[in-house]
Amino acid sequence: MLHTRPTSRRQLLLRLFLLLLSTIVVALLGGAAAVAQTQPTITALDPKSGPAGMVVAVDAVGFNPEATVGSILWDGEPIERVAFLDGGFFNVPFIVPSFATPGLHEVTVCVGNPCLTGDAAQSAGATVEITGPMPVSAAQIGYVFVEDEVGKETLLQFTGLLNSYGMTVQPVPMDQIEKVDLAEFDLVIVAANTGQGEVWGTPAQAELMTKAPRILALGEGGYALLGKIAPAIGFPNGETKEHPGTVTLANPTLSIAKTPHDFGGFVQRAIPIFAAGLDKASINIPKPPSSAVRLAYTAVLGDPTTESVIISEGCRSLWGFNIPPNRLSPAGAPSLPTPSSLRWALPAISTPTQVAVC
Repeated sequence: MLHTRPTSRRQLLLRLFLLLLSTIVVALLGGAAAVAQTQPTITALDPKSGPAGMVVAVDAVGFNPEATVGSILWDGEPIERVAFLDGGFFNVPFIVPSFATPGLHEVTVCVGNPCLTGDAAQSAGATVEITGPMPVSAAQIGYVFVEDEVGKETLLQFTGLLNSYGMTVQPVPMDQIEKVDLAEFDLVIVAANTGQGEVWGTPAQAELMTKAPRILALGEGGYALLGKIAPAIGFPNGETKEHPGTVTLANPTLSIAKTPHDFGGFVQRAIPIFAAGLDKASINIPKPPSSAVRLAYTAVLGDPTTESVIISEGCRSLWGFNIPPNRLSPAGAPSLPTPSSLRWALPAISTPTQVAVC
């Protein structure tokens, strides 16, 4: 029979002391002992290679659970502000800079914007391979707008955005539509300030708009025009709802998901598009016809199998948001070159190969 030696009072006291000491250390470190076992890590970059301008999904974990704001750096230079989720992790998209050269580049995620230093500093890195330059388009864009103060400012923003993709933009004030041959453009963008509800220009102006080979109708004004020339996706067949600030691509095989930015890493992922604190009203088409092509939707608005906030019918597309390019920043930092929905969807719709042959 095996006999065990009884534990002495001294041994019990020693064990209790060591347990108490461990508890005190953990308390003094504020839980740091547990956190230290999970170092900040980028767990996924998707895709890991591709051309400049591609959209990369970043998953990171192990950061301070109290962190709320962080930064994404490209080769050590900040390019994006990001929001951490509860628990010290996040999954966000960022656009690889258009100037990125072929080869390996370092992507770094850090706590703080700018990155914190000293004892509070936390960061993680990974590499991305750039295989070639960003695709550009030589499309000729006509921009129909009302020439008021807001209209002029929004025109400048769209011009700057589209110029950066190689496109040229010609302003077309509404009172000048009759003097312009809209058929010469690859795409005509209709500004959000051109109408509302049943009101859009004159019947003659609406009829002239049908000569445009492709139309991208923005917000309330575009929705009003489509009610005249493509009513299935125009007024009054939509509804205005509070938008949560994210969209999901309805079909990742469409060119909107591939050109000029490849969203291959965002199949079934919500893409953030709005800054915090903005008017997030959107026009949603709840029951589009079978002839329409759903480009993006937001599931919380209703049935994700039918509803759309970005949708095309033939060569007419509805962009169901009024917000101008400089306000579309998912991290709420418009001063940084942050990705916005317009930075992928609008250039994609602007390319002549989009959705339908016109």
